[in-house]
Amino acid sequence: MCALLEIDPITSNQTFLGRTLGLGDYYYKLALKVQECCVARRGRDGGVIKVKDVVSILAKKNLKATPSDISIALSKLSVLGASYRVVSVENEDYIFSVPGVLDEDVPKVVSLAQKTTPPGIGCVTVDMLCRTLSWDEARGKRVLNKMVGDGMCWVEKIGKEEAYWLWGVWWSDKDKS
Repeated sequence: MCALLEIDPITSNQTFLGRTLGLGDYYYKLALKVQECCVARRGRDGGVIKVKDVVSILAKKNLKATPSDISIALSKLSVLGASYRVVSVENEDYIFSVPGVLDEDVPKVVSLAQKTTPPGIGCVTVDMLCRTLSWDEARGKRVLNKMVGDGMCWVEKIGKEEAYWLWGVWWSDKDKS
């Protein structure tokens, strides 16, 4: 339809989306590029990626953006019901691009995964959640099983205990593609 009317929805200053979302060309284009990046990386990071990693990926594509720009662009998408959310975890901003409502416990799990020894390894256990966050076992299992179901982490049996590895923490800084 846009082609028939000779309208480019990405470059037009007066796009319906631009007016509806209250953002100009720059933020509209940036939101689309960030979404593309998150979708492309979702299989690798489980829908959890550091904002600074997105900035680096965009820079490789000659797109200049700051973490603040990315936060603004994604916050405007909430009008459309988009499931992209920037969450600060231990002084590090992450984009969660997981379908549905983000459980408030997930950032706590990511925070703990960042602190594991060695730092940034991205691994947690139910026991770690219970000891560190004062959760009961049922809560820890519920959150981790939901994260596995959403593709944010994988499970590995280590002895008698299950270790949950978070893609977004584990992959960060290992591969900047």
